[in-house]
Amino acid sequence: MSASGQDRMPLPRNPCVLVAGASQVGKSCLRQGITNAVDLFNESSISWTIQTKYYTAMVEVCEAKADAGAVIPQPEALVLVFSLEAPETLELAQSFSSQFDLDTVGVKLLCGTHADAFLMSSGTASSLETASQPEWFQQAADWSVMNGFEFIICCPAVSTIDKELSLDGDRQGVARVVEALHAHTWPNLHLLPQGQSRPANPATHGPDSEGTAACATGIDALPPALETQPGQSSDASNLKEREQAEQEQGQRQLAGEEQGVGAQAGQAEAQDSESASNERVLDGLERLMEEMKEHKARLATLPDEERRDQAAAIALRMLEVLGFDEEGSDSDGA
Repeated sequence: MSASGQDRMPLPRNPCVLVAGASQVGKSCLRQGITNAVDLFNESSISWTIQTKYYTAMVEVCEAKADAGAVIPQPEALVLVFSLEAPETLELAQSFSSQFDLDTVGVKLLCGTHADAFLMSSGTASSLETASQPEWFQQAADWSVMNGFEFIICCPAVSTIDKELSLDGDRQGVARVVEALHAHTWPNLHLLPQGQSRPANPATHGPDSEGTAACATGIDALPPALETQPGQSSDASNLKEREQAEQEQGQRQLAGEEQGVGAQAGQAEAQDSESASNERVLDGLERLMEEMKEHKARLATLPDEERRDQAAAIALRMLEVLGFDEEGSDSDGA
């Protein structure tokens, strides 16, 4: 007993999975199913080595009574437990969560046990729907959403029922609890070298092999932070292909831009050449007009034959200035 009159749970050596709830709600049975332990020997804490295809991690699975008033360290994972056949135990589990900083809890689960008794009035295990359940059941689901918990129903004492449980089309049972814990990125996890993956450790509901097989299905989830590792080579290949495609596209764009610049330059050169040609024509016409003015008075005094010769010469000059001299030569040759 501490100086304040409250019991204090020992600080776990490894990250803690805290299973908490009222008395007689199935905490020990659920903890046994999670850890695959044959006998807990009434221990409040048991070591559990999580083994998935991609990593291993050592954690402590601790059990606490929600009404004991003990001082409990902040857990890495919080599993609140209440009984579906005793809805009043839900409120105690919910109030127990208030002593923790829920924003820093990595995994938060609200587990309703004794689903076998609940099924007597709610339908078959494989076709349960939240909308058809009592009001308190829907309130539990709503509270879970509002506080960041996952709501799971299970029956750790009866494996044949537990493995069939489904709610709104989603799998339930102890296997789903273990799956959620496997999917967490534990702070002390050790990644397995590629090519040396090992089978994930199954959950069980007791020593019977049927329960072990029921909880072993589908619990090889990879933590979100590690999901990309098995496909690193594929991602690298895709990245290389994208980079190559982007490089080729950039080269095509650059070639197109250069071609466009070349076309624009050619157009500018053509325009400059045409302008220069027009200027030469105008200059030639101006000089020709000056010559015609000079010859006008002189031609008046010449004989008719010489006047015609001079007029023909001036006409040829005009054709040359206007650029028709080559066309005229071609027609004459024809």
